Amino acid sequence: MDYEFLKKLNDKDYAQKLRKEFKEKIDAGTREYQKQFGFEWDTGYGPTHNNESDAFKHAYMSAVMCYQVSKYGGQRAGNYVSKTIGDFHEWETRNADKGENNMDLWNNEVGREVATEIMQKLGETGYKLPDEAVEHFFAMEIVKRMKKGDLITRPNDPRKFEDRHKYTQTISKPKGQYNFGKKGHWVTTKQGNHIFIED
Repeated sequence: MDYEFLKKLNDKDYAQKLRKEFKEKIDAGTREYQKQFGFEWDTGYGPTHNNESDAFKHAYMSAVMCYQVSKYGGQRAGNYVSKTIGDFHEWETRNADKGENNMDLWNNEVGREVATEIMQKLGETGYKLPDEAVEHFFAMEIVKRMKKGDLITRPNDPRKFEDRHKYTQTISKPKGQYNFGKKGHWVTTKQGNHIFIED
């Protein structure tokens, strides 16, 4: 774990600078992939508000954050920080429409799943690749899932975030998968992907 980096985060100005740079990066990435794949951009409420671009942005942001933090503190830390920051943002906007918060929490979770699955597939090699390459893998998977209907793209979607566990099931270790000597359990997502969750 990179404790020097974590100490820098105590500096409010440094943390705000990082947040601003990260937001700009995610906004630019969302626009780039929107142009490439043609998903909805502006449906009357702003470029990334209550549409496919909004769904993509939340999942992509969550995946990238999970990955970036995991480089310093491991996958478990990446998931924890990504979830904490995503949930905090939704708490900050708690007066927004409940459907919007539900949509964002759902898509944030999809992003964490994508990051976890892809980093498990890549293993240590994933941390040796350029960030842009890994983040591109995330974007491709998120677009694929959006096309399958796995993301929530409208606040009036009837699926509820608090019921999301119904869409996954705990299973025994899948054939050919390894626990890497760690304690935890395997989960199969509704897409049929296997994820090892450390305890």
